[in-house]
Amino acid sequence: MFCTPSAPSAEAAPGGCPAYPAFHNAGCTGVPPGTTLTAVDGDLVVTTDGEVVSGKNVNGCIVVKAVGVTVENSKAQCVAMEDRARDPANPRLTVQDVEIDCRNGAGSGGNTGIGDRNFNVYRVNIHNCENGFDADSDITITDSYIHDLFTLPDGTPNQPHMDGLQSAFASNLVIEHNTIYGFDTGCQYPNNGSCNGTSALIMGNNANGPSSNTTISNNLLAGGAYTLYCPSKSTANFRVVGNHFSTVYSPNIGEYGSSTNCGGVIQSGNVYHESGAPLTLQ
Repeated sequence: MFCTPSAPSAEAAPGGCPAYPAFHNAGCTGVPPGTTLTAVDGDLVVTTDGEVVSGKNVNGCIVVKAVGVTVENSKAQCVAMEDRARDPANPRLTVQDVEIDCRNGAGSGGNTGIGDRNFNVYRVNIHNCENGFDADSDITITDSYIHDLFTLPDGTPNQPHMDGLQSAFASNLVIEHNTIYGFDTGCQYPNNGSCNGTSALIMGNNANGPSSNTTISNNLLAGGAYTLYCPSKSTANFRVVGNHFSTVYSPNIGEYGSSTNCGGVIQSGNVYHESGAPLTLQ
């Protein structure tokens, strides 16, 4: 397996991927090579607590209504949570070594890869979605690759509001060591939103209260109008540390800049990926 390195890494992470400071790509996320998959026509609905869903190729979504469920070594158009699964008082859903393909809105699963609270994600490959994650609260996402967001042909008006990860509440989140690109491969800067997304990460909004207890760390981020939208209201223990912001899409990192609304968050150690120069978030 191969992941694009930013520097040599002596320690291997689970699943054969290199540890930070290397970053993940399609070569070491999603279904491990050699896995045998069983086709499932339509949605797969999980109603048994503690169930393990493994080795499935789902032509639809995996809809989780039970608690403490594990989804692993599988493909689907989305993973959606309903009922008791969303309650943070219950054991979390675990999604690991899974590929999510939203099929550019043409599939049955809608346009969001995984959502929306009370789950842990490891080594997931998400693509062709309008939103990689709808991640409101009580979530850990690590070692994953979110890329090639859903776009319409160049010049089409009313492009989708594409985000690698969007969070209405942006509380009780850990977003650690992921590659998140808020644009479609092949999209050329500048384009005034015709194929570039809104963000890699958009956190919190005016409709909800303060964001708290969230850490965004050691990620590789690029694209979007702004690559990172910090919460628009006050924050408590909201940390953005050690991230690499890449100019792979734009010399500005995003269409207009690396970040916005970030003056009130705790920040340190963020850098330009290509040069290693320090970056202060705005």
